[in-house]
Amino acid sequence: MLRALLKNGGIYKEYLALCEGRAPQALRIRNWIGAAGRSSKKVKIFKISGARRLAAETALTRSVYRPEGDCSLVTFVAVTARRHQIRAHAATLGHPLVGDALYGSTRTLPPIKGLNKTFDQEPVNFYLNASLLQFVHPRTGASIRVESGYRLIF
Repeated sequence: MLRALLKNGGIYKEYLALCEGRAPQALRIRNWIGAAGRSSKKVKIFKISGARRLAAETALTRSVYRPEGDCSLVTFVAVTARRHQIRAHAATLGHPLVGDALYGSTRTLPPIKGLNKTFDQEPVNFYLNASLLQFVHPRTGASIRVESGYRLIF
């Protein structure tokens, strides 16, 4: 039931990211995302839906930027739920996540206390934090809100 909620946009997902450069204040990104398979390391962005061989699916992300030096703290709202959606959309905008070499970052993430630890033997190379998830529980009808404590408020 939760998977169906996620697929149908029933879960509000807000992310906080550190991106390269200074980007526009607010954006709405709508395109299609696809990959050759689940084992593909990277997804591709398409402006049209004709990428059937890659099973491209529509993706919609809204974002708000706040410049911080030569980077931007970004709040992304993933309206849809696609693998690597935030990473691919940030790169498409020309502002990849700092340290995300797979999607074009040329910078490395500076050490952040408590962040640059390993997870499943892989170091954390970029900052992308699921800061808020909100949905109605499919069985009980209760409103569920999970916050990480790291959010940008404008």
